[in-house]
Amino acid sequence: MPSPDTHAGSRAGSVEDPGALVLLANRTSSRTSATGGPALPLRDGVRVYFEGLPDAAADRYAQVVASPAEAEVAVLRAIPDRHNRWPADDVDRVLDLAATVPTIVVLQLAGPAPVPEFAGDGAAVLVDLGVADTTVAEVVFGRHAPGGHLPFALPNPDGDDGTAPGDGYPAGFGLTY
Repeated sequence: MPSPDTHAGSRAGSVEDPGALVLLANRTSSRTSATGGPALPLRDGVRVYFEGLPDAAADRYAQVVASPAEAEVAVLRAIPDRHNRWPADDVDRVLDLAATVPTIVVLQLAGPAPVPEFAGDGAAVLVDLGVADTTVAEVVFGRHAPGGHLPFALPNPDGDDGTAPGDGYPAGFGLTY
């Protein structure tokens, strides 16, 4: 996972289609939402900590802060390794962050990967199928609704492809708000 200073996951020149952003989960979070209900969309002016996305992607919607301790919410991009596994250090980082502040997790995927074990700890979980950083921010802050659907299934966290129905997310899955 890129550090907040390097923004190695930045994709400023990528697709600007909110249909390439899939909403997997949107849990109730009165601390972050514009309506007092689901976590997304975030309310304007919220103090947000960005990790793995450039601060500039959100600075017109939110007050971007330098650390999770200052934030009301975190938005974090997670990227699996080249074997589509979630590195243990990254899993620990997301779990620690989600225990501190409501966290919107953006899973950057190019193909099928197991649902990470930290997905259940996120206030909301999005799958980024190649969108621009600004598009992620526009969906997170409600300028566009996520309209994507998974083009492939995401198996349950243990990576077993022979799981029972209901485990993981099937191809075609996608929520909106």
